[in-house]
Amino acid sequence: MRRAAAAALMWLGALGVTPVRGQESSSGARPRPAASWTLGSPADLVRRIEGDAARVDALVSLGYQTWHYGAGWVRLAYAGDTVIGWSNPEGRLAVVFRGGADSIHVTAVARDATLASVLRARGTPEEYLPDRLRGTVLLRYGRIRITVDAMTQRVLATVDPGGVGGGDPGVPSRAAPAAPRWPATLHARVALVSTGDQGRVEADDVLALDVTVTNTGPGVARALHLEVHGTGAAMQPPAVVPSLDSLAAGASQVMPLVLRVADVPRDTVLSLEIGVREGQRFDLDPPMRVQIPLRPARAPRLVLAAVAVDDPSGDHRIGPREVVDLVARVQNTGEGTARDVRVRIVPGAGVHLATDPGEQTLGRVPPGASHEVRFSAFSDSRARGFPVTLEVREARARFDTSLALPLTLNRPVASAARLLRPGEEPSVSAASTAPLISPVDTGVPRAPLRPGTLAVVLGVERYSRAPDALFAERDARAFRQYAQNLFGTGDDASRLFYATNEEVSRSALHKLFDPEGWLARRTDASTDVVVFIAAHGTVDGKTRMAYLLPSDADPAYPAQTGMPIDSLLDRLGALPARSITVLLDACFSGTTRDGTALVPWARDVGVSIEHPALKYPHLVLLTASGSGEVAMGWSDQRHGLFTYWLLTGLRGGADADRDGVVDAGELGAFVARHVAETAQQLGREQTPRLFTRDRRAPLVHLP
Repeated sequence: MRRAAAAALMWLGALGVTPVRGQESSSGARPRPAASWTLGSPADLVRRIEGDAARVDALVSLGYQTWHYGAGWVRLAYAGDTVIGWSNPEGRLAVVFRGGADSIHVTAVARDATLASVLRARGTPEEYLPDRLRGTVLLRYGRIRITVDAMTQRVLATVDPGGVGGGDPGVPSRAAPAAPRWPATLHARVALVSTGDQGRVEADDVLALDVTVTNTGPGVARALHLEVHGTGAAMQPPAVVPSLDSLAAGASQVMPLVLRVADVPRDTVLSLEIGVREGQRFDLDPPMRVQIPLRPARAPRLVLAAVAVDDPSGDHRIGPREVVDLVARVQNTGEGTARDVRVRIVPGAGVHLATDPGEQTLGRVPPGASHEVRFSAFSDSRARGFPVTLEVREARARFDTSLALPLTLNRPVASAARLLRPGEEPSVSAASTAPLISPVDTGVPRAPLRPGTLAVVLGVERYSRAPDALFAERDARAFRQYAQNLFGTGDDASRLFYATNEEVSRSALHKLFDPEGWLARRTDASTDVVVFIAAHGTVDGKTRMAYLLPSDADPAYPAQTGMPIDSLLDRLGALPARSITVLLDACFSGTTRDGTALVPWARDVGVSIEHPALKYPHLVLLTASGSGEVAMGWSDQRHGLFTYWLLTGLRGGADADRDGVVDAGELGAFVARHVAETAQQLGREQTPRLFTRDRRAPLVHLP
């Protein structure tokens, strides 16, 4: 989605587009207000200009949400909360695609005409519909539809059902298509992609169909698009109408169709009529008729499964005027998936938030799954308790709820919860067995500040094109405290670089590690560098090179979207630092922390990073696993297995000779032994590897 928004902004820049004040809409509707928005604009700007939407459709599985305003709507990507599309048939919305739009009463445009020439001649389209599956964008001007390739920005096809004529000097007009020499004969079949239990699809959800169109005639079919009608349940028309420029004789093509079906009160059947319109009048005849059993949406039930406090004193009590970090686990104990879940933290009398977390987004919560809400708070002198409520909002208002946290002053916080619903008495929910706070998360020893230490802490748990790296963000958050306390950086942002998830993009890695980047500019001969990374890694099957995957990487194309480990180690080794310590909770087996393949069709490939790691005498590298092994997540401690034992060793567990110093050899041996033993108990194999030419290199001095 970010790519679509970036491409849209690139198009606007190439056209010299700027917002136009008081401009008439292309359809001659009311003048636009002085303020306007366009592709790539933030959601907050749309809300300020257009007001609150009458309805919001949260299509989490597709990566976007749709805000409805009358007959128009605005599509916003979840990644970045920016505009990626719209429909504006009434001219009500204040969208500005370019200034100085001409009349839209023009016929077809030439194939391969540029997007810029279309916009110069036609102005703002009534609808701008990106289709990321096909890599196209559909522009709609009345009944005229123009399909543009998203990458080349050139016209692929034009459909003009009315055949309206008209000259257009700005866009080369395509001559009327020649009469077909041979007829096309269309056949189609449909397959249901999203299925529910017992073959019934859950309503109030996205319905995905694959429509396979086959041309059995001797002629070429041209300008095909689907037409869909439904009865038996309220159905939202497809946001993107699948279309094909042409279909050769004897060829078949799958046209993905995505619909949204409103909730139904009882089991019913959705009857669909799916037709295929062809530009030369060789339509699918008769249209397909499909019946899909629907059942009512199963209800989610969001409860508070556990709550915990991380306080400076370490006694898990909340003292008066003590700033504490609080963690609450919200769990879905219902049968249905909760969608677009948002949580607002509401402090009661005498309680104040130390930070402003605003509204935290949990997103999609499947049955049995849970998410954590974290915030900091304190009480004032007049407080008689510690009341805090979580207001939980779901995409459907009937599933909203409020959760009161069982917090008190000067008493240990129990890991229990009360669930409050309108008209119901508080009840206690079942707590999850996994701890909210691991032993390595609290009581981190505090050593003296070391002004010469630089630390880089990165954790990528959420990926745009890959499965999650379980607990990676939590790993990075914990290690940040160790960098501040044990390695001695303090909370000085000029000496501690901390980033997680989408902040750790490919470009961010280059800015951080390039020869003129953030790290190189701060390093000299008296500097000790510490780098901790929790993320996915993978291997290029052809070159056998290992790659670290940033948040925007595609694991199927590691060489194009990842960072080579060899290159990373070379850049670190070239720094004029006194010492460099690299702690890597990532594996290069092509699998996630729970053993799922990053790329389903890829084979495991072993790799060795021994040689680049040993080239530099002042570099220590400790990796989570050996060649071909999986770097596991440990649910019992809610950390990566490697990170948990790494932190345990750094805080003193690895100090074998009890001299107050944890050196490279001690840490490597401690982590390797405990990780291997724990992995064996879990029925897996994982053995961390230490690469260094100086096993006596001191890493931390214990206080």
